[in-house]
Amino acid sequence: WARRHGTFAYYGLHDQGATKSSMIAGFRMVGGNSIIVPGTVVTAMENNSVCWVDEFTHAPKPVQSGYNTLTDRLHVTSAGNRVFQGGDDFRLVISHNSAEFSGNEQLVPSFASRLGAWYFDYPEIATEAKISQDIFASEVATHRPSRPEVSVPQSITRYITAYMRYYRSEAPMLGLSARNVAIALFNLK
Repeated sequence: WARRHGTFAYYGLHDQGATKSSMIAGFRMVGGNSIIVPGTVVTAMENNSVCWVDEFTHAPKPVQSGYNTLTDRLHVTSAGNRVFQGGDDFRLVISHNSAEFSGNEQLVPSFASRLGAWYFDYPEIATEAKISQDIFASEVATHRPSRPEVSVPQSITRYITAYMRYYRSEAPMLGLSARNVAIALFNLK
């Protein structure tokens, strides 16, 4: 989208310590003075760009509510006496894992009702095993560049993937994924 429109793409990642001022806009102490500073989302708004906010359900509910007006047609928010408005081409992309996973908050209903949602489930076991192998190969190349020949048999990858999928179905709050399989493969090498 950003490339097609000749603009920038911004990315922000929420955690439990996130505040409205850290992601959207707010006050910061600079040189002993309290000033209003745009966050990642407002910077994207001002540049009429796209902003992807990941791990949204890690944000506390009061922070989630701060996004309500950003999804309106006018894309408006404020901090102190400053008002920020996005242009017609501003896009906000929100992604998150299921709220049933440990550490995630339910979406605030007033915000959830403003979203268009696409649910993505985990892929088939063969695809998830392949993704795990790809992540593993990338980790080996990054952390063991002198040993790129290190590999794990596909049968082991399939077994660990099946094992992880079983436990994910028994305890969905753990949020196990191909990344966890790749970590296990990396530790087997």
